[in-house]
Amino acid sequence: MISLLRRSLRKRSGVVFAAVAALVMLGAAPASANSFDGSYYNSLNGGKYEGYYSWSDGNNAVTVSNIGNGYHVRVRVQAYVSGAYYSYLDKYSNDNTTLKSSVPDAMPKVKMRISLCYYSSDWNYLGGCNYHYGYNT
Repeated sequence: MISLLRRSLRKRSGVVFAAVAALVMLGAAPASANSFDGSYYNSLNGGKYEGYYSWSDGNNAVTVSNIGNGYHVRVRVQAYVSGAYYSYLDKYSNDNTTLKSSVPDAMPKVKMRISLCYYSSDWNYLGGCNYHYGYNT
């Protein structure tokens, strides 16, 4: 009888251990980084495709591609703090290039945006901007 009880206890403890191990492994999975990406279009040339942008807060990285069509792009990564947007990255991307950069770790974990503004080939601001929103978590 005692032998049967021990065997039953071992089986149950094995099942409980397996269940606990499965829950621990599921709970230990790393949180996915918040990222967003997409295409952007230039309103100054009839809404034609201008390039691609992406953000990943896993490594605070921004990537912006800019096709060769005569327009340069100013790239700003901004965080929304106390009712206003503050820039944490402000760089220019030449026509027909890809900008890859990262934002300092000090950027707050809040609503954010990537601002893409258009400049002429001689670097005059043309007035059009695209805004792409997400969260830095």
